[in-house]
Amino acid sequence: MADTAKIDLVWSNYIRDKNKGFDALYAMYHETLLSYCLGKLRHLDLAENAVADIFMKVLKYNNISKIENPDGWIFTLAKNHCLSYWNKENRRSQILSEVLTPSQSFEPHRVDGKIDFQTMKSLIEETLSKQELKIWQLHLEGFVNHEIAEKIDLNLKTVANKKTMIRNAIKDAIEKKLGYKKE
Repeated sequence: MADTAKIDLVWSNYIRDKNKGFDALYAMYHETLLSYCLGKLRHLDLAENAVADIFMKVLKYNNISKIENPDGWIFTLAKNHCLSYWNKENRRSQILSEVLTPSQSFEPHRVDGKIDFQTMKSLIEETLSKQELKIWQLHLEGFVNHEIAEKIDLNLKTVANKKTMIRNAIKDAIEKKLGYKKE
């Protein structure tokens, strides 16, 4: 990374004129941010997307002059972006394990039922309406309720209620498929 005087100069030029100062800011941070994000995300495409998102946040933020340590701030953006990505990934894994694992109400000796991926996919597609399927796909992609509501133009509470109904419908369909529940 550059020395403190250069960092301060680049940031002050950027604060004065975003259009003229952005190129120097980008040149100073791109490689370092890319390396950082690549180390955290372990995939080049994800890291490049993260860096692009970080620079978009910098461009959209209007109060940079009030930030005491812009150098630290940009790396905090990178850290938070990577953490947010992993939180979404962990949530996806948790959701998939909830759906693919028989519920706790099953008898222990009956938990050996398994459904392959293609059967599960078909089961979900047969069980859900088009709108419910879209909500479920967005949910599995890691979108939170308010993001889903914006994407498909529904009320936030409606999305939350529909997700609960979708989970129950999928669990019921799985239980029927595995023979745990009579039709």
